[in-house]
Formats: sequence, C-alpha cells, structure tokens
Amino acid sequence: MCEQMCQSLLCSALWVRTIIYLQGNSHVRPLGFVADRDILQHVIYDFADTEMLEQLRPSLDEAFVVQNQTVALDFIGRRGSATNMGRSKRIQYAKEILQKEVLPHVGTEEQSDTKKAFFVGYIVHKLLMCSLERVDEDDRDHYGNKRLDLAGPLLGGLFRMLFRKLTKDVVAYLQKCIDEGRDFNLAYVGHTQLS
Repeated sequence: MCEQMCQSLLCSALWVRTIIYLQGNSHVRPLGFVADRDILQHVIYDFADTEMLEQLRPSLDEAFVVQNQTVALDFIGRRGSATNMGRSKRIQYAKEILQKEVLPHVGTEEQSDTKKAFFVGYIVHKLLMCSLERVDEDDRDHYGNKRLDLAGPLLGGLFRMLFRKLTKDVVAYLQKCIDEGRDFNLAYVGHTQLS
C-alpha cells in the first residue's frame, strides 16, 4: 500500500478538478525550488542513498520539461477551473491554490511557501522510507493514534459558547428596554423573542 502511495502521491485541492501527480514541477517548483538538486535536498537528506535516488528518478525525468516556477504554476493553473483565462490569470490562480488550499495548516501567507516545500519534502521522504521498508507503516485510523477530547475541555468550550450567547442576549434585551423606555428585568432575558 505504501509503495503505491509513493508511486503516485496525489494532491487534490478544493478547486482543482484534476489529479496532480507528485513531480518536481507540480509541488516543489511552484513553491520556489526550481533546480533538481534543491528538490532532492528537501526529499533525500543523504545523497549517498542510491535506493531513494532511484525511487525519485522517474518523477524527475518526467518533470524535466518544466524548468522554472512560472511554467510550473501555469501547469497547475491549466488543470483547474481557470482554463479559459489568460496565462497571467492562470498563474495567479495557481498561486492562490498553493497558498490557500494546499497544506493550509502549514500557513496561508505568502511567506509560507518555503515551509510548505520542506513539509512536502518531509512527506515524500517518509513515504519513500516506508516504500523501502526502513520504517513501519503508520495507521492513522487506529484508535490508539486518535486525539481524544476529554470532558473538561469540551464542557469548558460549551460553557464559553453559551456564556457569550447569554451576554449577547442580555445586551440586546437591555438595548431594547432602553429604546422602548421599559424597566430592565433579567428574568425575561431568556424568555423574550428579540427582534
């Protein structure tokens, strides 16, 4: 299973309708690392590791035609919903996709491209290690790997949400009482329909 994932690592963004295979030109080159050596430094930490280099050779051979960031961004833009636009708009569309939709937990600012490139390299490195059977497969669906929310933080979040709602209702009811010139009665806050 892990070897199949290494063969075709897929990235699907919200607005991209087609599947983009992990090639040097589809993920790391648009993020600013153009040279094959730069890309390999993000994935393979030891250049003496010939097995890993051989695993990545087909991706680099296939991506040889794309040698700069603009062509790589246009490659991504042509496969999204920006197909009927000019080249500059497609490139801008691809930049927005990479900035906002690809790995948003790493960052959505313009400065996060380097962090995203390192994270993609880390992911591919981990997949290659699994493919070469140097590390065991992870099972993220296993119950032991789940993060559990305990009762205390859940009740705290619920209390915070309901207290904010109560505060807004009190303020709205107080404002309504002031506008209509009535007396404020806290007992009616939860029972009245505020408009």
